[in-house]
Amino acid sequence: MSKPHSRYADKFKYNASLQLDLLHRAIALYSENLEQKVKLSKYVDRVKELGLMQPRALKPFAKIIYKHLDKVIRPSNEGKYMMFTLVVGYDFGKNNWNMNYKKLQKKVRKLLKGYDYIATVALDEFPREQYLSEGTLMSWHVHGIFFEKPTAWNTRKINQQIERKGHKIIPLRTESYDRLIDAIYYAFKGPYGGKVRVEDKEGHTSFRHVRLGYTSYFQNLIQLKNYKIYDLMFAGGKGRKVLNRILEEINNAKA
Repeated sequence: MSKPHSRYADKFKYNASLQLDLLHRAIALYSENLEQKVKLSKYVDRVKELGLMQPRALKPFAKIIYKHLDKVIRPSNEGKYMMFTLVVGYDFGKNNWNMNYKKLQKKVRKLLKGYDYIATVALDEFPREQYLSEGTLMSWHVHGIFFEKPTAWNTRKINQQIERKGHKIIPLRTESYDRLIDAIYYAFKGPYGGKVRVEDKEGHTSFRHVRLGYTSYFQNLIQLKNYKIYDLMFAGGKGRKVLNRILEEINNAKA
């Protein structure tokens, strides 16, 4: 039986509508003039451009990934598909907007050498925290899908390499999904939410999702509107051929 949050595809229409509504409200509140308001409103409503900040664009994009990924990936012995989250500490402050996500991709490729996967760089905002003197904390991390589930030994090995640098959280975490489409939807979802850190009495850190304010929605839209969903993707092993086929289909559709 699926975990409640794993049926992400079933909730897509609700999530997309909510994100779209929040973006439109942010645009109405913070646009500098009518021209900008109209331009941004038209942008977020679009679908076929596959923009990172276009909430409804994820659905057609996910269908493309699914078509190519379903040909080469098979569920585990338990009938599960394995999505992963990897956090290796690439943070920046919102006043600076350091978009150098390629360093993170390079680090992850090294950590996951020998594995077959397809992944993307994701972004979390921590509205209650600051990064040095550069404003609100923004944290790059990675979502992806393994073709095969890593062994517990290999997972510990990867985590040990990162923990030596002082992380208190578990850097590599996996989540099992009954349906491949759910894993795809969650892995490639847009940067529309925020997180707050929660620490228990033993000092273990976890995270709770929070809705961002309209100011954050507007600022993130301005910074990320020129990115496509696929701009942040990368892959390893057999995943590289899959990614090439995905990008080839997208480029042919644009031609």
